[in-house]
Amino acid sequence: HEFPQTADGCAEMANAFEQPTRAVGFAAAVATVVVGIVHAVNSFRGSTASLRWSSKFFDEANESFADAFLLTPYQLAVHWQPLLLGLLALGQHIKVAHTWRVYSSWPAAAIWYLVLAFFGNLGFSGNLGLISGLMCLLASFLSLCMSCLDRSSSSSTLTEPLFP
Repeated sequence: HEFPQTADGCAEMANAFEQPTRAVGFAAAVATVVVGIVHAVNSFRGSTASLRWSSKFFDEANESFADAFLLTPYQLAVHWQPLLLGLLALGQHIKVAHTWRVYSSWPAAAIWYLVLAFFGNLGFSGNLGLISGLMCLLASFLSLCMSCLDRSSSSSTLTEPLFP
């Protein structure tokens, strides 16, 4: 199918590539959640965090477990960063979880997937993180292309998630 070189041709091309671009973004979000789960499991491997029953009722016997699950920014980033970013990315594609909108336009989606690649994938879970990061970079590139193609169209704002 050859697209004409007019504004309408760009709109037709944008309509043709919108769903595939969203699908790549969804796949990148799912892959990021998987990276996050693998990273969380790996980050606790070898940890001394364990629960044990103490003979004294108010004895601080489980300090190592509490240290592993602190809610300090450092601990959150060390254990949960890829998973939290992946769940936030996944929420952009599912209507039920679409309460926190990270992006509402194609340029913002391009920036979001770039951030997701660098801060949620590439440094985590070995080759799986690299593959997922490359998927995010592809989603970022496709979103950037859509922002160039979809300037005049009313669908340039991404208000509707991929799945109802």
